[in-house]
Amino acid sequence: MQLETALYRLKTLVEHAAGATTTKEYLVDLWQEIDVLLTSTVSPALEQGGSLPLGAEKKEEIKKLISEITVLEQKLQLKGRAINTFAPTNNSGDKP
Repeated sequence: MQLETALYRLKTLVEHAAGATTTKEYLVDLWQEIDVLLTSTVSPALEQGGSLPLGAEKKEEIKKLISEITVLEQKLQLKGRAINTFAPTNNSGDKP
Protein backbone atom coordinates (compact mmCIF):
# COMPACT_ATOMS: atom_id res chain seq x y z
CA MET A 1 0.00 0.00 0.00
CA GLN A 2 2.83 2.42 0.80
CA LEU A 3 4.37 1.76 -2.62
CA GLU A 4 1.05 2.41 -4.36
CA THR A 5 0.69 5.73 -2.55
CA ALA A 6 4.30 6.68 -3.33
CA LEU A 7 3.91 5.84 -7.02
CA TYR A 8 0.70 7.85 -7.29
CA ARG A 9 2.34 10.84 -5.59
CA LEU A 10 5.45 10.47 -7.74
CA LYS A 11 3.36 10.47 -10.91
CA THR A 12 1.55 13.60 -9.73
CA LEU A 13 4.82 15.36 -8.92
CA VAL A 14 6.31 14.50 -12.31
CA GLU A 15 3.22 15.86 -14.07
CA HIS A 16 3.40 19.09 -12.04
CA ALA A 17 7.13 19.50 -12.70
CA ALA A 18 6.72 18.85 -16.42
CA GLY A 19 4.09 21.54 -16.73
CA ALA A 20 5.48 23.91 -14.18
CA THR A 21 5.95 27.46 -15.30
CA THR A 22 6.17 28.73 -11.77
CA THR A 23 9.01 29.75 -9.52
CA LYS A 24 12.36 28.09 -9.14
CA GLU A 25 11.55 27.47 -5.47
CA TYR A 26 8.45 25.49 -6.44
CA LEU A 27 10.48 23.29 -8.76
CA VAL A 28 13.13 22.77 -6.08
CA ASP A 29 10.43 21.65 -3.65
CA LEU A 30 9.05 19.22 -6.25
CA TRP A 31 12.50 17.76 -6.92
CA GLN A 32 13.17 17.34 -3.21
CA GLU A 33 9.94 15.42 -2.72
CA ILE A 34 10.64 13.30 -5.82
CA ASP A 35 14.08 12.47 -4.43
CA VAL A 36 12.65 11.50 -1.05
CA LEU A 37 10.05 9.22 -2.62
CA LEU A 38 12.62 7.56 -4.86
CA THR A 39 15.16 6.95 -2.11
CA SER A 40 12.83 6.07 0.74
CA THR A 41 10.16 3.97 -0.97
CA VAL A 42 10.66 3.19 -4.64
CA SER A 43 14.34 2.24 -4.60
CA PRO A 44 14.04 -0.19 -1.67
CA ALA A 45 10.98 -1.77 -3.31
CA LEU A 46 12.91 -2.32 -6.54
CA GLU A 47 15.97 -3.69 -4.76
CA GLN A 48 14.25 -5.84 -2.17
CA GLY A 49 10.78 -6.33 -3.59
CA GLY A 50 9.18 -4.59 -0.62
CA SER A 51 7.01 -6.74 1.60
CA LEU A 52 5.66 -8.57 -1.45
CA PRO A 53 7.29 -9.30 -4.80
CA LEU A 54 6.51 -6.63 -7.35
CA GLY A 55 4.54 -7.67 -10.37
CA ALA A 56 5.73 -6.99 -13.90
CA GLU A 57 3.11 -4.27 -14.37
CA LYS A 58 4.24 -2.41 -11.23
CA LYS A 59 7.91 -2.68 -12.20
CA GLU A 60 7.07 -1.31 -15.65
CA GLU A 61 5.16 1.59 -14.10
CA ILE A 62 8.16 2.40 -11.90
CA LYS A 63 10.56 2.23 -14.85
CA LYS A 64 8.31 4.53 -16.86
CA LEU A 65 8.20 7.09 -14.04
CA ILE A 66 11.98 6.98 -13.60
CA SER A 67 12.40 7.48 -17.34
CA GLU A 68 10.03 10.47 -17.28
CA ILE A 69 11.95 11.94 -14.34
CA THR A 70 15.24 11.53 -16.21
CA VAL A 71 13.88 13.29 -19.32
CA LEU A 72 12.40 16.06 -17.19
CA GLU A 73 15.68 16.56 -15.33
CA GLN A 74 17.58 16.81 -18.62
CA LYS A 75 15.13 19.40 -19.96
CA LEU A 76 15.42 21.48 -16.79
CA GLN A 77 19.21 21.35 -16.95
CA LEU A 78 19.13 22.55 -20.56
CA LYS A 79 16.77 25.37 -19.65
CA GLY A 80 19.02 26.33 -16.75
CA ARG A 81 22.07 26.45 -19.01
CA ALA A 82 20.21 28.53 -21.57
CA ILE A 83 19.10 30.99 -18.92
CA ASN A 84 22.63 31.26 -17.54
CA THR A 85 24.06 31.76 -21.04
CA PHE A 86 21.67 34.53 -22.05
CA ALA A 87 21.25 36.24 -18.67
CA PRO A 88 22.42 39.84 -18.86
CA THR A 89 25.51 40.68 -16.91
CA ASN A 90 26.42 44.03 -15.42
CA ASN A 91 29.30 45.87 -17.00
CA SER A 92 31.42 48.13 -14.86
CA GLY A 93 29.63 51.23 -16.21
CA ASP A 94 26.09 49.83 -15.82
CA LYS A 95 23.82 51.11 -13.10
CA PRO A 96 22.54 48.36 -10.74
